[in-house]
Formats: sequence, C-alpha cells, structure tokens
Amino acid sequence: MPKTPRYLGYEGLVAFLRGVEKKYPDLVELESAGKSYEGRELWAAILTQKKTGAHSTKPAIYVDGNHHAGEVTGSAVCVYTIEYLLENYSENPEIKAMLDSKTFYILPRISPDGAE
Repeated sequence: MPKTPRYLGYEGLVAFLRGVEKKYPDLVELESAGKSYEGRELWAAILTQKKTGAHSTKPAIYVDGNHHAGEVTGSAVCVYTIEYLLENYSENPEIKAMLDSKTFYILPRISPDGAE
C-alpha cells in the first residue's frame, strides 16, 4: 500500500517526486513541463524501465491532475499511481511488463499556483 495517504502542498509534492527519482533511478526521470505564472516548475514524472529503452521509443500514456485550483484529488491520484507502480514493479509481473515496455508520463499538478 502506498505511503502517501494525504494531500501534498507544492513543496511536499516536489520532495515526493525527487524522492522517488532518487529511490528508483532506473524507473523514474523528472522533467519540467514549464513554469507556472508565479514561477513554480510543472514537474512531470516519466516512468519506464530505462534499461529496456528510452521513454520516447515506447508506447505511452499521459496522466495529469489538479487542472483547477480546488481539484486537488486528481493530484493525489497521480501521486498514488506513481507510488503504486514503483513499489510494485519488482513484485507484480503485470506492472513489471508495463514499465518494461511502456512509458507513463504523469504530471501531478498543472495548477500549482491555484493549489497553493
């Protein structure tokens, strides 16, 4: 079961993303999709097994959340999805097969200024 059962503010979300990138270096890469009006990075987590090929060469799915200021649930779903896929990669053959052959682009918070 994922360990992040609460809503994360912007700094907490960035710390979470940096933490999973550090913990799972073969599976996670962070990339900025740009900056918000107030200058916050719009971080996207790119999930795939790097040893089986570059993320840009695999079929992919895009997931995002928190389009509008008050829609924080979508952001929490993105965090849960990232955590679930990474924590279960080694134990669940279906998840392993997905991350070995596909890419997940997950942008948890499109509206960081409004959420703050």
